[in-house]
Amino acid sequence: MKFKQKHFAAEYNTRMKEEGYPGKLLTLLLEIIPKLSRIIDIGAGSGLIAIPLSKAGFQVTAIEPSEEMISLMKTNMGSAMNNLTIIHSDWESWNGPAADYCISVHSIYGISNLNDSLRKMKQKSLRSIIIVRDKTGSKTLTDILRESLKLNSQNKIISLKIRKILRSLHFPFTEIKFIQERTRSFKSILDEANYYQNYFGLTPDYNEQIAELLQKETTHHDDTYSYVSHYHDTIFTF
Repeated sequence: MKFKQKHFAAEYNTRMKEEGYPGKLLTLLLEIIPKLSRIIDIGAGSGLIAIPLSKAGFQVTAIEPSEEMISLMKTNMGSAMNNLTIIHSDWESWNGPAADYCISVHSIYGISNLNDSLRKMKQKSLRSIIIVRDKTGSKTLTDILRESLKLNSQNKIISLKIRKILRSLHFPFTEIKFIQERTRSFKSILDEANYYQNYFGLTPDYNEQIAELLQKETTHHDDTYSYVSHYHDTIFTF
């Protein structure tokens, strides 16, 4: 898992904040989840959702398997928060108290046993929310590079898997589509190519090809390259 690599985790956290993540997804969660609810945030990462939820008055338990991401979460917090509890664990191993809501926002992808994990979410909360990327309609720089480099992605069918499992477990659920844009801006093509080489787990000899693709797909103004990505998400509530 790359999020256990200190340099990658730090760079990923910086990039997400620069792009304004989670953006309007946070607004949506604030609209869906009743005030003062107890929330379990599965795969909380660097706390970009857990922290603002706790600041909004929710009691949040942030479960995160990467020590590096937990360290970044504590840095992002700035100071201790009474209503944010950080747990170093993966979801499969954790066995803490139940809550009003379980949420998994772009974090379900690395879970090995999806069936058991969804069942556990149901057991540990009154309501659960899973947000996953919907590759149909999405157009992001990462997707373009992945397709051009002929790399496979298991995330393409994740929504189909979730839908199938929820039906097999006879869990009533709703799903909605959510769309937003985020802009990635950077100064150095070579640094950006190096990031993607590491992100995709490729050898350094791919850097030149990635750099050429970045040059082709981004717009260049003054000394800055930029690309506007269109993110389509599916939001399951059960």
